[in-house]
Amino acid sequence: MSSMQKRAQILLKNELSKDISPDIKELIDDARADLYDGISATSESYPGFSTAVATIRNYLCDILPMEAYVDMECEQVLSAMPESVFDGEEWIEACTENLYRFEGKEILAAVVGKELVNYL
Repeated sequence: MSSMQKRAQILLKNELSKDISPDIKELIDDARADLYDGISATSESYPGFSTAVATIRNYLCDILPMEAYVDMECEQVLSAMPESVFDGEEWIEACTENLYRFEGKEILAAVVGKELVNYL
């Protein structure tokens, strides 16, 4: 993964994480802690790994897009690929030189991490 693509993934994570509830963020953190350090590293309200993973998966599948684009020219997350437009006199080509497309599991990995996503 190039450094530009890694930056795009970070921008995607930051943008999409804004819509995740604090309870689910805590559950993601606990599931990661459980995965790496065992259940003793989790909060008291942690329901266990299997339940946490199912809850995270169901929640994220409901709120995350199936695909997203990150335009590194303006460092913006887009829900659709930019299209060329006609301004009345000429076609203005969409700039796609520094555009990265993410879909499905890549989006989940950006939000929860590349290890935890394997359990979702």
